[in-house]
Amino acid sequence: MPKLGPSMEEGVLVKWHKLEGQAVRAGEPLFDVETDKTIVEVEAVASGTLRKVLARDGEKVPVGAVVGLLGAADEPLPAVSRAAGAPRASPAARRVARELGVDLASLQGTGPEGRIKALDVERAATPHGTAISLNAMRRTIGERMTASKQSVPHFYAAIDADMTAVVAARGASSINDVLIWACARALKEHRALNSGWSNGRIILFEEINIGVAMTVSNGLVAPVLRGADGLALSQIAEQTSALAQKARDKKLTAFDTEGATFTLSNLGMFGVDWFIPIINPPQCAILGTGRVAERAVVQEGKVAVRAVMSLTLAADHRIVDGVAAGRFLGAIKKGLEEFTSTKGG
Repeated sequence: MPKLGPSMEEGVLVKWHKLEGQAVRAGEPLFDVETDKTIVEVEAVASGTLRKVLARDGEKVPVGAVVGLLGAADEPLPAVSRAAGAPRASPAARRVARELGVDLASLQGTGPEGRIKALDVERAATPHGTAISLNAMRRTIGERMTASKQSVPHFYAAIDADMTAVVAARGASSINDVLIWACARALKEHRALNSGWSNGRIILFEEINIGVAMTVSNGLVAPVLRGADGLALSQIAEQTSALAQKARDKKLTAFDTEGATFTLSNLGMFGVDWFIPIINPPQCAILGTGRVAERAVVQEGKVAVRAVMSLTLAADHRIVDGVAAGRFLGAIKKGLEEFTSTKGG
């Protein structure tokens, strides 16, 4: 199992592209691995024949473990043995069994060659309900967000922004692209929000790298736009579109998903008015935005209909306070309300 990122300790072998006995060329897709952030296509590092598959589709495997044997067609295979009397179970099944207190020896597996799967363990633990196994990404999201809420002192600040100028001047760019543009420039002005917490210290990040939350079929990813403060709106639109396509095609790499210093999560396209996001440690903050909607607002004593968006910031109170958060939101609001196509260039 290859190490596909600095924080990766294990991966799920999603799918083999070759069968035992088939010829393999160096550089060909050999198998897919699901990490906690994305699915990566792993290429063969040498040519030969896939002699033996040791990790089946859907199994969780630690980094460095052997998942298959590749060699010459007539090459003797090394001995592969199992512990005598040990139940045949996937690593995920063993972990779930420990968590739920289920005896693997009492189960009949439904996997290949009778192997016990995690779902078999969960069904045994919940005989009167339907158990749904979590994929690696969804499990990691749950673990990280739980840890964030338990360890990070969140506080929240919200503001409404008049998006009339953005709607009129954004051209072919999306609302999300303009939000990234505005966040990047506000972070450049308010560097405390472009920071993180590590071992009791505040880390001020030099680069402004914005993670953009995107929904994929198996969970949620946040591809990163690096050096976002130096990108024109057209460049942001181009890079975001390319990352979204890679996410849909399950082609995101570790480089695409690591190194964010701030995160934007926009649910406006789903008709959501506002929501409260959860910080992704070690980042200091995350901005959650809703839809652009027509609202009646008072301007100079008169009621007018304007396009308005609600923005909610979740911030780490160990790093910043309410005044810093308010000023940062004010900078974003100003950038959006004074937006012109020339500024976005």
